[in-house]
Amino acid sequence: MARRPRVHFPGALFHVISRGNQRQRIYKDDEDHRRFETLLGQAVKRHALKLYAYGDGVRHDFLDNLSFVHSAINSS
Repeated sequence: MARRPRVHFPGALFHVISRGNQRQRIYKDDEDHRRFETLLGQAVKRHALKLYAYGDGVRHDFLDNLSFVHSAINSS
């Protein structure tokens, strides 16, 4: 079953999450984790976003902002 389309409107906040497949770790090591945070910072600056909250876990991370930023980070 397909997900319903995301509703976009000015000032909207989005909760974006990445999860490892089958509960696998999403970072290979500490360097990989630091690289993710660097890419996240670059994406926020490049797209002039407001990142209100960021939670980090070993098997998942949470981004409260737009999904296209998440896509840019995960494809790097």
